[in-house]
Amino acid sequence: MEFAATSRQQKAGQIVSQPECDPEFGEAPRGTVELSRAEAMRRLASVPFGRIVFTRDALPAVRPVNHLVDRQLIIVRTGLSTGLSNSVRSARSVVVAYEADEIDPVRRLGWSVVVTGVARPVTDARLLEEYRHRLRPWVNSAADEVVAIEPTLVNGIELVGGRALRLSRPSARGA
Repeated sequence: MEFAATSRQQKAGQIVSQPECDPEFGEAPRGTVELSRAEAMRRLASVPFGRIVFTRDALPAVRPVNHLVDRQLIIVRTGLSTGLSNSVRSARSVVVAYEADEIDPVRRLGWSVVVTGVARPVTDARLLEEYRHRLRPWVNSAADEVVAIEPTLVNGIELVGGRALRLSRPSARGA
């Protein structure tokens, strides 16, 4: 069965794109299931990018970055003159949030992980070299700063539907 990936609606002179639902899944009930810390970190490690939230000029700032998970740390590379780099360098450690997900907009299924923790610059020369080799910048700018996020809070959810939703409900598990 074929269906359009997006629908376009005219709204106040603007075109609004919205994913259309797969008719097989579109109106089925959805729910969320909490992921364990280990499963949330595993899923975070399975995707190449996410969004880091930090404070810039006393306001929240969000930037997409690529990452890797190593030794239960989230490693990101950033430019020397970016707000994130300046924040981490000036304070030597800052509290940040990091979010990554994999959500199918048509089936409305997937997962999301949010980590809150302390970000610090990586200063060990051997680790710096290793991370610079493994984590290539996506844009043509100097990304020489390497930052490690130590997860304190790890929250993950999976968006489920159908049989998985029924099994996740306490009454379906015999509780």
